[in-house]
Order: sequence, then C-alpha cells, then structure tokens
Amino acid sequence: EEFVKKVTTDFSVMFSSLNQLLSVGKRCQEAAKKRPNGGLPVQNFGALSGESLQHFPDEGPVNINDLAINDPFVPLWPRLLPTLIRVLDATLRVWHPERQESLLRNNIQRYALAISDDEAYLATKQENSVGGVFGKGGTAGSIVSGWDRRSTNLTPKWSGWFNELRNNCFQLLGLLSAQRVIFAPELAHIYPQLVSVVANPEHLRSMEHRHFTQYLKQFIEILMLCTPSTLYQSHLTAILGPVFEHIQYRLKYTWDPIIGNSGLSMESTKPLGSDNCAQIANQLSSSGVESWLIAYYARGGLFVGDLDSVTAEAAVEKARVELTR
Repeated sequence: EEFVKKVTTDFSVMFSSLNQLLSVGKRCQEAAKKRPNGGLPVQNFGALSGESLQHFPDEGPVNINDLAINDPFVPLWPRLLPTLIRVLDATLRVWHPERQESLLRNNIQRYALAISDDEAYLATKQENSVGGVFGKGGTAGSIVSGWDRRSTNLTPKWSGWFNELRNNCFQLLGLLSAQRVIFAPELAHIYPQLVSVVANPEHLRSMEHRHFTQYLKQFIEILMLCTPSTLYQSHLTAILGPVFEHIQYRLKYTWDPIIGNSGLSMESTKPLGSDNCAQIANQLSSSGVESWLIAYYARGGLFVGDLDSVTAEAAVEKARVELTR
C-alpha cells in the first residue's frame, strides 16, 4: 500500500508540473489575445489613416523578446521545450509494436495499453445524471476486473496516467504553436528535434486511433492555423508531409474491413481483450509488423482489457468515427 501511494504521489508531482505549466500558459495566451494588438507586437504603433488598422509581423518569425511584451509565459519555452520533446518521445515509444508485443504477453503490464474506465463509459452514451463512471450502470472496474482508479492498485491507474501525460504534451505543443513561439529564431536549433518526434513515422503508425485524433486536434490543427504563409515551407512541410501520408494509410486499413475491400473479415474489427491479447502479440512475430498494423487499424488499436463485448465494440466504433471526422 505504501508503494502504491509513493508511485501515485511521484506521478502526481510530475504530471501536476506539466499541467500547471499548461494552465498558466493558456491563461497568459488568453489574456494576450484580449489586448488591442491581439497578442502580437505591432510594427507600426502610430495611428494609420482610414480605419487606424494595426499591422502585425504576421508573415515571418517573431523573436521571443517581442512576443514576451504581451505574453509573459513565452520566455519559458527555451527551457521547457527540450524536456517536453523527451517526455512525448518516451510516451509514444510505449506503443511501438515491439513494446506492445512484450506488454501484451504479461498478465499485468498489458493494462498499461488499455483504455480507461472513463473512456469505456463515454462509449456507452449514458447520461451523466446516472452518476457517471462510478454510478449505477457505470464502468468503474470493468477494464481491470474488480479494480478501478480509486483502488489501492496501480494497474487500473496506468491508462489514465498515460492519457493525461500524452494529452498534456499535445496541448502544450498546441500552445507553443498558438503563441507563435515555435517560429521564433531562438528555437530554430530545437525545431529539428521537435520534428523528429512529432513527425516520426514509427510514432505516427503506432498510435491508436484515440491518440492520433487528439494529436490532430490538439497540435496539428492549431499549428496549421497559426503558421504564417511565408513559413509554410520551412515549418509545415516537414511535419504535414509524413502526417498526411500516414492519414491516408490509416484510413484505408481502418475502413477496408467495413466496406469489404480487404482480406480481413468483420471479426478483425473487434477490439483486443484480455482473453486474446497474447495470441495477437504472437502474430507480430509470425506475420511481421506491416500485417500486424493492418489488423491493428481495423480494431482502432484498442485494447479493452476485461470490458464486456458490447461496450468494447461501441468503443471501437467511437474511435473509428472520431478519427474519420
């Protein structure tokens, strides 16, 4: 029990620091956006003829000192970004096929890859008024049978921890883009490291649908919206090229079994559970990574642990639809 409490506290300390940085960064950005200049330093502070419009240096990089005039969070990024890149890289590597093969064969460690009780609950489309995941008809204790995140057991906590860590990293990268610090000359030397992680083909193809959807919404979409047109070639191409190529690949093998365009049956779209995960892990060695990934996308990449089949299939359908949107 003491060990569980220690590990829980250690994670809380690590995650709370990232979460606090994200919270403060968002508040600073929202405050900057409400300023008359929209958070960007103006090139001409004098009143202009006509409508007195202000012109922003929107067609190129802006240095951190200028951005910091409106947003005091900005100067933290040169110290924060290298650590953020390492944390995201380590987190995404857990889902690489060779790591999944090892984890899925272990009766306990496999649950690190599972969806959480909360994600299972969201797939049931129940009203919050019934008490949520811990209420009547809730899904608490359904992934790791008999145990939930409130229990004195680390296993059911892992999935929620990974979700928090991964989504926090994606949201911080979105904030980096929204604050336009990602284009600052002071971070030019770090940018290739960032690209090597966020556009890593191994990371992209190893994500589950639920991970990839959050990656697109929380980072890629914001990056596309905030990139000045003159920086498309220098800052977007290296990331969007691999991402768009992978999206086409992922969508094809996600929907092929549904529309009957592949050799896989509808059975392949059923999620991975505790009863057959070791068998699927063995297929990685026998059939190779490419064939394994095709089946992986067909089931949305989901491992649902001990979840009942009806809710499990609803979770896969939800992941498939959200990816396609």
